[in-house]
Amino acid sequence: MKNCFRIGLLALMVSGLSVMGFGTDASRAESTSRPVIATADPWPPYADPAHPAHGLTLEILSLALGRSGYTVTMVYLPWVRAEQRLERGGADLLINCWRTEARAKRYLFSRPFARNRLLFMQRAGESFVFAGQESLKGKTVGTIRGYGYTDAFMADTSIRREEVTNFKDNVRKLVSGRVDLIIEDELVARTQLEQLPADLAGQVAFIEPPLVTNDLYVVAYPDNPGAQDIIRAFDAGLAAMIADGSYKALMERYDAAESRVDR
Repeated sequence: MKNCFRIGLLALMVSGLSVMGFGTDASRAESTSRPVIATADPWPPYADPAHPAHGLTLEILSLALGRSGYTVTMVYLPWVRAEQRLERGGADLLINCWRTEARAKRYLFSRPFARNRLLFMQRAGESFVFAGQESLKGKTVGTIRGYGYTDAFMADTSIRREEVTNFKDNVRKLVSGRVDLIIEDELVARTQLEQLPADLAGQVAFIEPPLVTNDLYVVAYPDNPGAQDIIRAFDAGLAAMIADGSYKALMERYDAAESRVDR
C-alpha cells in the first residue's frame, strides 16, 4: 500500500488534484493500522475540496474509522476514474455511492450513512409535472457520467440521457435549452446552486416529488487487502456515532437533518 500511495500521490501532484489526510489520533493510527485511501468526485456538501474538513462524508468517515485507529486520505477524481482507481487497488474506499444491481455484484457495501432525495430540475417558469417515470418519455435529461440513479431510470430507452462530469455543466445546459431536465440530490443541488452566480441559479426550479430516495454508502472492492475489515470498522464506528449523538449533531451542522438514517 505504501507503494500505491506514493505512486498515487505523485500522479495527483502532476495533475493538480487534491489530497487531504484525516484522523482523530494520528499517533495511534500510525502504530495500529495503515492509512485508508478514499476516493470520489467533488460533491458538496458531502465531498468538498474547498471545505476545511472536506465535507460531510469525510467527517463521518474519519470519525467513524478513527474509532478503530484508521486515518483517511482523500483523493478527488472524476467518478468513473474513482471507480477505476478503487478496482485497480489504488484506493481502499469509494465514497458517496448509491446501490445498483451492478455495483452490488462488484463491491462490499457499508451500512448506509445518509439518504438522498433525487429531484428533477427544470427551467424556471416551465410547467413540467413529474408523475412517475412514464412522464419522462421523450425528455432529454442531463445526468452525471458514471452515477447510478436507479436501474429502471438508466435502462429506460424512452428517455434520452446526456452525460456531463459535474452539476454546474448540467445547470448551464438546462438554462441554455440543450436538455429538458436535470437530476441531482436535493442537498447537493441546493449547496452547489448557492455557489453559482445568482442570475444563473435563479433560472432553475426544483420539481416534486423525487424520482427516488437513495441510501448513500461507502464501498470497498473485495479483492483489495483489508476491504472487509475497513467496512466492518466503518459500520461499527457509525453505529457508535449514532448511539452517542455525534452523528445527529454532525448532520444538523451541515443542515442535513432530513438526510439522516437514524430518523
